[in-house]
Amino acid sequence: MSIGLSALRSASPNFEAHLRRLCDKGQITSALDELTRAQETLSSPTYCYLLHTCLDAESYTLTKLLHSHLLAQATHLTPFVGNLWVTTFAKSGAIKEALQASISLPKIDVSSWTAIISAYAGYGCEREAFSVFQRMCDCGLEPSKFTLISLFKACGSLEDLSLGRMLHAYAQEKGIVLDVFASNTLLRMYGKCGAMLEAEAVFYHIASRTQTSWNAMLSTYVDLGYGELALKLYRQLQQEGLRSTSAPLEIARALHGDAYRMGYTSDNLIASALVHIYDVLRGCIPKRTNLQNYSSSNGHPYGKG
Repeated sequence: MSIGLSALRSASPNFEAHLRRLCDKGQITSALDELTRAQETLSSPTYCYLLHTCLDAESYTLTKLLHSHLLAQATHLTPFVGNLWVTTFAKSGAIKEALQASISLPKIDVSSWTAIISAYAGYGCEREAFSVFQRMCDCGLEPSKFTLISLFKACGSLEDLSLGRMLHAYAQEKGIVLDVFASNTLLRMYGKCGAMLEAEAVFYHIASRTQTSWNAMLSTYVDLGYGELALKLYRQLQQEGLRSTSAPLEIARALHGDAYRMGYTSDNLIASALVHIYDVLRGCIPKRTNLQNYSSSNGHPYGKG
């Protein structure tokens, strides 16, 4: 049903209260159906209430019903409601509708663009995430650290080192300060792209490293097959007085990788010892005596070497 802007009129306080009561009773569909039939525009607080209600319900059907109504009066929405509309839909997985909303609104802020970028990246559409980022930049907006976090994750998923380097350089050029959370994400991105030296540079540049920072660097060494460096970092972690629940398993993986590269996994004694370690750590491989069967085709037990 198409609703013309000229046909819309402001709803009465009683009608808005009625819609809220329906939502409180769980009758959200009835509330949205009545709103559609009434062809009335609501106050900003009521729109915010409906948007949050639809998000909490996690219903695509409900978001579509509200979306149709909002599209009809996009130019009359306050900036706050417009941005909430975009972010609500993006976070609920209705990315197409969120993008449609962003186009229909006169202006949206960085947080709304970031929500769309994050949604695309989260659903495995990394290239689309960068296309939206380009559109955001074309609007004259600069990314926040949260935008960059989503894009760093996208680069890591793509294992696109060139793109990751350009994005990192862009952040430095714009003077965007990366906090420890953003730096940890950048570190993992470089690790997933196989850039150990850049990952190390990020790690040692973090002023106040968190447990996540240490784990990320440790995982990078292990994933790239640097068992000796992983052990050295683990000792450094202990000297700092920190403890990591995942570190022992990462060290076991590092030992496994070194044993494989040196051809020791065919030795039943060593293989049995490795199996025992994984058993103790509730490991992630089947209990077998010979671990050679679980090596990847590229010569490293975990897919990278």
